[in-house]
Amino acid sequence: KQYIATYVLQDVVDAYPRTDFVKWQDFMNLLFSYPSQILPLATIAKTLNIHHYSAQHYLKIAMTAQLCQEIPIYSKSSKRRLIKSPKYIMVDSALCGSLNPDIDKGYLFENIIVSQILNILKARLISYQPYYWRTADGAEIDLILKGDFGIVPLEIKMTNEVTARMIRKMKSFMELHPEIERGAIFYNGSLVHVVENITIFPVSVLF
Repeated sequence: KQYIATYVLQDVVDAYPRTDFVKWQDFMNLLFSYPSQILPLATIAKTLNIHHYSAQHYLKIAMTAQLCQEIPIYSKSSKRRLIKSPKYIMVDSALCGSLNPDIDKGYLFENIIVSQILNILKARLISYQPYYWRTADGAEIDLILKGDFGIVPLEIKMTNEVTARMIRKMKSFMELHPEIERGAIFYNGSLVHVVENITIFPVSVLF
């Protein structure tokens, strides 16, 4: 509570003095329960008994305060029907776990790793645009980075081993997008592997 009052709320109160901060904190509690996910904003609004426009306003505040980051869909593929909604990365992964002890560990792990990757790029002043990819039938790539270095799709798995299925999934995505020359998978193991044009990294290389 002291952390939220001192570091999370202080600048927001100064910038948006007319906001109902009791409701906003309730919104933040729910927002931080969806790390690295599409936000069910209508459901959140209904749960808090607020108008949908208020929920959108609260989300805008959270983004302006750099508490979360929007990741848009990578929509270059015309061969698959894609989900259109963005997903959101919570900047403070520890706050997600603190506010929601029963949070899904897979999503939280993905949020931690994506945040770390984006932080490394920012620290090195590397210009990039983040995307993700998800089809209507559930196929997904967790993070796609586009910059002067090209386009690199990344998969993040909270597993100690990388399976053939994970590699096939990345290959299938790259076959749909011939503009992409290489990809990477981050996993919770300890060895670096190279399978054709896919490099498999332990997440420990990021820390």
